[in-house]
Order: sequence, then C-alpha cells, then structure tokens
Amino acid sequence: PDIRIAVIAPNLGRYRGYIEKEFRAELTPSLVFPWEVGEDAFNISLGEPLADCPIISAALAVLSIPPLTPPLAKGGLGGGMDAVQLLRAVLSPYMLCSQPEFTALSRLDKELKEKNLVKASLLDLKAMLGRGASNRPPSSYPSPLMGEGRVRANAGLEDFGKRLNLWIDSLDSGPEKRLPSVWATHFISLVQGLGFMRPSGHALTSAEYQALEAWKELLEGFSSLDDVLGRITREDSVRKLRDMASSTLHQNEAGERPVEAMGILESSGMFFDKVWLMGCDEEALPPQPSPNPFIPLSLLQRHGVRLSTHERAGLFAKTALRRIFKSAPSPLDKGGLRGVEASYPLSRDE
Repeated sequence: PDIRIAVIAPNLGRYRGYIEKEFRAELTPSLVFPWEVGEDAFNISLGEPLADCPIISAALAVLSIPPLTPPLAKGGLGGGMDAVQLLRAVLSPYMLCSQPEFTALSRLDKELKEKNLVKASLLDLKAMLGRGASNRPPSSYPSPLMGEGRVRANAGLEDFGKRLNLWIDSLDSGPEKRLPSVWATHFISLVQGLGFMRPSGHALTSAEYQALEAWKELLEGFSSLDDVLGRITREDSVRKLRDMASSTLHQNEAGERPVEAMGILESSGMFFDKVWLMGCDEEALPPQPSPNPFIPLSLLQRHGVRLSTHERAGLFAKTALRRIFKSAPSPLDKGGLRGVEASYPLSRDE
C-alpha cells in the first residue's frame, strides 16, 4: 500500500543503530544475512561513519592483519593476532568465492574454536591447508592446528590457498616504511588480489556501490598526505586510514521508502500517513542550549538564534512539535490509531 510512515527522533544519532537493526529484522528479515541481496524498506536520513559500513569494515579488517609472525608453538598462546578477528576477516562474505569454500573455511573456524586458541596467524592457516612456508614441508612447522604435525587435506580450498599465498607475500615484502600514496596502491592491489567483492553470485547493492565510491575518495585523500605524514609503517597507515573512515560521515543516496526515519528539522514541512515520535525525554525535548562560544551571547539573543538560550530552545521545541502533530491526520483511523504517536523511554538507558 502507498502509505508513508515517519519515525521522528529528536536525537536521531542516539537511536540510529537500534532503528537500523530492529527495522531490518522486522521489515526485511532476509537482509540480516550478509549473503542476501536486496534493498531496505526504510531510509534513515542521518549518515553513518564510513568505517561502520559493512563492506568498508570488512576491507579494514583485511588490511588490519598484522605482519607475519612465526607459527604458534604447541598450546596456542604464541605470536599472531586475536584468532576471532583473524577468522572474521578470512570468513568475510565480501571475499569468499564459492559456497564450498565458505563451508571448508567454516570447518577450519570450528577447529580453531575446538582448540581454544587465543591467537593465530596466516601462517597457521597455511599450515592447516597442508602447506608450509618458504617451500618447506608442512610438518617442519609445528602448529597446534595440525596436531603433531599431521597434514590435513581441505577440499574446496585450493583457490583460497593461492590467495593466502598472495596475502602472505604481500605482508612479507617491501620496505617497512612507505609513503601513504604507496601504501594506498599496495592496499588496493591486495584486496583486489584476494578476490574482495568478487564472490560467486554476489552483486553489489546500491548501498555497497556508494560505500565503495566513498572508499576510493578516502584513499585518494590518504594518498595526498605524503608531505604531511612522510614514510610510515603499515600499522600506522592502517590506523590513519581507519581514523579517516571513522570521521567521514557517509550517507547513501536512496529513493523514497515506505518508512522514513529522520530528525525533527528534516521533518519540517513534510506530510505522512502515520508518524511515530520517539525518544521524547527531558534531555531531547526541549534540547539543551548550545550557543556559539565565538559569538557574544547578547548578540545571539538579540537575533533570536535557535538554541542560544533555554527560552529559545523551548520555543523551538514547541514550534517543532506543533508542526509534527499537523504533519499526519489526527482523527482515529479504522485500527484505532492516531496519526501521530509519541513515546518516551521508561529509564535513562533505554
């Protein structure tokens, strides 16, 4: 049905994550699974940090794999990185090429968990595939993943083994410190070589495509920092890239959706069939004054700048609420629902 529903939150940033999670689970439950392709039935007017976009988060997880360390000693508490983070990067749905490969890698994930390993490395994964590093026999590298040096065949992981070799070579080659532009080129080559975003049967959604375009712009900006940062290590370059992605607000361009989540200002002048005004607590309505510290308060008061004083904040809240309650029909419909429903949290942490 052609019904427009608005979810208006005075503090949309506070509730954005909850809205996205719950609305997706209720309105488009199939999209909860990363391998499902489709569009959400809702739109949120407030963007999110680029680093929080699933496809960019997966790319950063791949780049965050640290330089190589020797395979673990028996007991699993040696070098490497957190085993959960390592497997999360390896099992990324944006990098898997086939369902058999996902199944085979899931078996390796199960084996890691059964061993109760705290840390692991790419070399350990290579040992699990029955291959050794530097062309040595696998049994030459004692690894708790193999169990007394036993070689285990893993059907379905032949292609992954090739990409794993490329991954290991990329971490074990080149100078330790490089210019940001060189690191950017290296990162692009790595994720492309790993088959990132080329899994079988997966097509880019509009949101993923736009996130990737924003990612390319971010890498261009990172490449321009040669004169500022100079030569830096891989760890520092990934940390800087993550900081830049976290501070970059990304908003997907999307058409109209049946459900629109927005802030109070965005809802001004719009009309809907139903409106849910949520989060109406004492800290949100009226909002706390936030005068510009670089402009005299007397000047702000004289020109009636919004949120410059408690009085102006209260007037803004009254005007905004009046507009919201006029944005949807007020009489009860056949289901006994009003055009505008308001709610507030029952406790401070809700």
